[in-house]
Formats: sequence, C-alpha cells, structure tokens
Amino acid sequence: FVWDIRVVGNETLSKGEIVRTLSDCGAGIGSFWPAFTGDSLRNELLLRLPELRWAAGNYDSSTITVIVRERREKPEMVDEHQPAHIVAERSGIVEQVSALMGKPQVQAHQTVLAGEPLISGAVPSTFGDTQIVHAYGTVQARTWYEIRANRSLTGAEKSYTGREKHRFALTFGTKRVNFYGNSRIYGGDCDKIIEEFPLSVPGVFTLPVTLVRETYRQYEPIPVERSAEELQSEMEAELRGYLDSLVEDGSVMSASVRFSEKNGVLTATLSAECLEDIGRTVLMDAGEIEQIQME
Repeated sequence: FVWDIRVVGNETLSKGEIVRTLSDCGAGIGSFWPAFTGDSLRNELLLRLPELRWAAGNYDSSTITVIVRERREKPEMVDEHQPAHIVAERSGIVEQVSALMGKPQVQAHQTVLAGEPLISGAVPSTFGDTQIVHAYGTVQARTWYEIRANRSLTGAEKSYTGREKHRFALTFGTKRVNFYGNSRIYGGDCDKIIEEFPLSVPGVFTLPVTLVRETYRQYEPIPVERSAEELQSEMEAELRGYLDSLVEDGSVMSASVRFSEKNGVLTATLSAECLEDIGRTVLMDAGEIEQIQME
C-alpha cells in the first residue's frame, strides 16, 4: 500500500495540487499500489493537469515518487538595455563561447559550476569608464546526467466480482438532484462508469434536463508477476523521454541504461552526456551597477 508520496520537478504547481490529482486518479495515501501502472498515472496526470508536459511515477516499497516537468510559458520580453550578466545554469565543461555583447569570463575546455559567471555585462574600457551592457550570447558545454527509476516486478490485474450497483440523478441546467441520498457504494475497489441521457428529440429540440446513471463495478486486485524485459523497455523509454525534456536547448551525445534487481524491485539508471547551452540571463540590481561604476 502507498503510505508516502514524493513529488520532484514541480516549480509553479504545488505538491498539494499534484498529490490531490493523484488521489483523484486512485493513487492516494492508503491505496493498493499494484492496482495502477506508470502509464496510467502519467496519462491521467497529463490529462488533468494541463500545466504539465511530462510526468512519470516510480514505486519503491510503500513510496511513490512522481517526477514532473512543467510547460514553459512564453518568456517575458526583457529590456535589452537593462544591464545583465549570463551565468551557468548547470555545471559542465565549456566547448564554445559566443559573446555577442559583454565580456566572456570563461573559455573552451574550462570546467564551470552552476551559478558561475559566463559572460559579464561589465565591459572594461582602456580609454574610459567601464561599460555596463546587457550581456548576450551562448555558451555551449558538455554536461552529464544520471537519472534513476524504480519499479516493482509485481503488478496487479482487476478481477471483477460480478457485483454492480447503479445510482441515478437528474440535472436541471446547473443544478443536480440525486436519487440515492447518502447510500454507500461497495467497499473496496470499483470502476465508476458515468452515462448521461439528455432529454431531447434529435434534430428537433433539447431540454436542459439530463438523466445521469452511475455504475459501480466491484473488483479485486490480483497480484501478477510482470515481465522483466517488458518493464525494462518501458522504464528505458520513460527515462529517455525525461532526459529529452531536460535537454531542451541542446542534444544528447550518448546515453546508456543499466538495470539491477533487488528484492523484487527493478532499478534503471540512465547515464548520459549532452551538449547544451548552459547560459542563463541574470539582471543586475541597482547596488551592483553602482559598485561597478565606482570601481
């Protein structure tokens, strides 16, 4: 059963929003984790949270780790006359520096760490004061990634008990009238099927009245052993997809995936070398500008 949910990679979406959505998908705290798959969780999350462009779920014992990547909004227009530096967003080894504006702080074959300056917006002048500009350019660097994922070799299939229950309701415009009161559905796991029957004569008229029928089909999750080869293929595809979502402004030069198994849990580790632009623009504040002018 699931007793802990971890969320990795969210920036604007809160962990609470993602956890609540998982619960709506049937993967909440206390749920029987073999009853769902990584594919089903990913598809449900992407469908219910349009802010996401990639998602995956890993299982380890009683913990689900959900890795997400959010859609990037259209970047805000930045005043190119506002002073700025370019710093390293990731660590790597510099391959090429192309500074269209500003003073390069690094050169090819140099190792840089995340946060280090790459192109400075303060350009010294031999014949006058230091010029303060909006640094602009690219810094191509080799970067390395190592990503892991865990999956259990034991899955589950639904075994229907044959028990079904129906509940009915009527909707009048935006109002709903339930005919079942607070009657309980079956305990345990159920499939929920909703059918709507609007009051209408096709091609003639449609009234704002709809009959709603909810059908609950009870099932029991039956543990089954999953094929290691099939699971490896699925996990490798997910890891490579996640890597591609991380390296948007570059390319993957080489990547390999290795697998290990312990206590019925399959672990996949992807190691990759990439070439990407690691530069990120950081605007100067008034204090920094004043200090440069005084030097």
